[in-house]
Amino acid sequence: MDRFKSTLIGLMLGGMLLAAWSSPAVAQQDKERKTKETVAMSQQVYEKLAEIQELIEVVIVTCGERGSTVHTAEDAWEIPIVPPRRIADPTGVGDAYRAGFITGMCQGLPWDVVGRMGSLAAAYVLEEHGTQRHHYSLDGFRERYRETFGGELNL
Repeated sequence: MDRFKSTLIGLMLGGMLLAAWSSPAVAQQDKERKTKETVAMSQQVYEKLAEIQELIEVVIVTCGERGSTVHTAEDAWEIPIVPPRRIADPTGVGDAYRAGFITGMCQGLPWDVVGRMGSLAAAYVLEEHGTQRHHYSLDGFRERYRETFGGELNL
């Protein structure tokens, strides 16, 4: 990872690792370069996935605009992004993903639903400037979940 001048950030919470990458240099480069770097780093995580899964219950790999993948010993779920209504500022998007994910996890929801909740929470932040300007109601969150993914979100 040093060769990418990136930092692998891992959050251990109740047997969960949430992986994301942060790279100040990448923020100033073109989209193609960012995509290539993200793919390369994702590949490194996937190569170590079996090793990581021996230690923890679930591994979440986030890949920006390509969505995320939730891995357990039993299965894996590809989680799509929620199409943003507008793109204002990516600051805080990863934190919002984790917040949505952890909220669903604490509710005991299935891993695929939890991942989609993370994706939806991230979209709300992406649509506003700054990390704390977004807002939504529980009913609004449920409605947008239903519009995006179909099905009910039972919170």
